Amino acid sequence: MALTEKQEDIKRYALSLIGHGRRHHADDLYLFPVRDGYELSFRYVSEKKRYAEVSLAQGQKLLLFYKFMAEMDVSEKRRPQVGAGTIETADGAQRLRFATIGEYRNHEAMVIRFLYDIQQESALCFLFPEQYRQLGEQVLDYGLYLFSGPTGSGKTTTMYALARTLIQKRRRQVITVEDPVEIEVADFLQLQVNAKINVGYEAALKSCLRFRPDILIVGEIRDSETAKTAVRAALTGHTVFSTIHGMNKESVLSRMLEFGVLPSDLRQSLQGIIYQRLIPCLAQTPADSQLNGVLFDTLFFKRKETYDKQVDIQGTDWNALLKTARDEQLISEEVFRTYRF
Repeated sequence: MALTEKQEDIKRYALSLIGHGRRHHADDLYLFPVRDGYELSFRYVSEKKRYAEVSLAQGQKLLLFYKFMAEMDVSEKRRPQVGAGTIETADGAQRLRFATIGEYRNHEAMVIRFLYDIQQESALCFLFPEQYRQLGEQVLDYGLYLFSGPTGSGKTTTMYALARTLIQKRRRQVITVEDPVEIEVADFLQLQVNAKINVGYEAALKSCLRFRPDILIVGEIRDSETAKTAVRAALTGHTVFSTIHGMNKESVLSRMLEFGVLPSDLRQSLQGIIYQRLIPCLAQTPADSQLNGVLFDTLFFKRKETYDKQVDIQGTDWNALLKTARDEQLISEEVFRTYRF
């Protein structure tokens, strides 16, 4: 559609971008300042595709519309901001996470993450489907379970899907503490931290523990406060799920220690690390040309007693799993060489 600077045209164009991303199952929409305009592009797993370029004024008005929808401070252009919101499209409601940052010319850049509903586990695609079934059996004990992997690998989707699977087997209560709430799930009680009213992770955690959750989901661990909050919750005898970025499953331990978590607390609370990546699969049919499967690499710590020093470490071998996938012609030789450690 032709884009002008009229408010209604900007709104229609902004909604059409979200609709396009939803229909093509995009991971992200980028609005980046370039020269005298803005470049709009979509990311699909590891591939970024340029979509259009608009004028500087049009790009800034698109940003203003999205910031308003995300309940951000529309007057702030220098300080990084994050937000979330739901936008109605012709194909249905789309949950989104927004993030902005200002560059040296005082022009903002924005990335919009598409957050898709978790309707059923069959909607997820796994390189080895039995891995997901086994995960459901390994996250039953009390303690901390960390879901790791690069951006866009599906960590949050896996975490939420597992939680829903567990509450379907047994009537359980799931409470989430997030910044912001990413995926809306009717079965969960979802809390959002709010710095404006001094409700951080620690305050929200203290409040939600009074509701005796069977599973507590703490949003992405990106700082010391969140890391220590997740560990403390696990030490109180709860099942805690959280995500954390890491290069591999071993790096997760180092990151938690870097955040100031005491080794003794981590040793007592951590039950498992689930690392995952999206791996390009060989097409079985023409419709599968863009198919990517989740591959898990796990590490679980099994104790006879909560404070037992004797730990049975059970883990998988990433490179061996990739080799099996190649030998079974699920992935190509090129993908095998690219993704192995």
